[in-house]
Amino acid sequence: MGTPGFPPFDRVFALASIVGGRTKIDGDPVGVGMDLALDALFFLWLVRNKDKVGKVLYARAWKCIW
Repeated sequence: MGTPGFPPFDRVFALASIVGGRTKIDGDPVGVGMDLALDALFFLWLVRNKDKVGKVLYARAWKCIW
């Protein structure tokens, strides 16, 4: 399984997100869904390519909303 033609990676950084803070969360549920879809796609790719990936940095701030 995995992504054909992709080289192995020593490190993978997951930094992408839909930004907008509390206003985005309260006022744009589709935007929040798109943000969650980014996470889902990243982890799906990661699971399918786990043999080609070393370390992973997953730095997503919006999940720490108060």
